[in-house]
This record gives sequence, structure tokens and C-alpha cells, in this order.
Amino acid sequence: MDRSQAYISMCAEAEEIQKQWVPAHGDFFVGRKGKVEVWVDRIHSARTMAGGVDLSFADGMPRTTRYIWLPRLDQLIELAQEPGKRYEVLTQHFFDWTKQPYHLFGKDPRRLFGSLEQTWLAFIMHKGWAKVWDGEGWILLF
Repeated sequence: MDRSQAYISMCAEAEEIQKQWVPAHGDFFVGRKGKVEVWVDRIHSARTMAGGVDLSFADGMPRTTRYIWLPRLDQLIELAQEPGKRYEVLTQHFFDWTKQPYHLFGKDPRRLFGSLEQTWLAFIMHKGWAKVWDGEGWILLF
């Protein structure tokens, strides 16, 4: 699986992250045809979106489409922020975390994940929800 497909899988399974998506101009997402698209305000409308699901009507029948948000690196770093902690402290915490073995995989996250986006997503899921990526889904550590 290539890096972009791996990131899409990680995002699709990260329900906690998907629930936080408020579509905005410039967001990347997997659309109706399974292709990565960019949210453009004049083309897309957030009024029918709720939790990444679009409700539309075709031929008088309701149709739901689940969009998968692919947070950019800046959005992931923003999601990782904690109230009262300086950005520098969180960034140092992230870099320290990347040097530790990732659960039972024996490798540190820098060697396990193929991109910074994947690594930051794994950090957020580990820190926020005590979940780790096993290659197919997020598993709870407890």
C-alpha cells in the first residue's frame, strides 16, 4: 500500500478525528468517486454535511455519501494542541514520542510511518484516545 492510500485508510478509521471536521475551503477529502478532492466553497456546501456525511436527493430518493477528511499537516498540528501548553512544548513532546517504540511493533514511529501526516495522526490518536494503528485499524491500548 502506498503512503497516500495508507493515510486515507488511517483517516477513514479515525472516527474521533472525522467527527471534528468542519468543512472549509482548501480541505482535502475523499469524495463520491473515491478520489481525493479539495473542498472549494463555490462548489461544495457544508449545509448538508454532518460528521462527514452528505445528504442529497437523486431521483426523489435520499442518498448519503460519507466523505473522508484528510487533514493537512497544519490541521493535524492544530488538532494536537492542548489548552495552556505552548506550541514549542507540544512539538518537543511529539518529537520525544517519535523516538519511543510504537506499542508492540518494535520500531519507533519515525521508521514505522511513511509521512509526517501519518506520524502526527498516530500521535494524536495515541495521546487523545489511547489508540494505536495496527496497519488495518485503530486498536485501544487498554
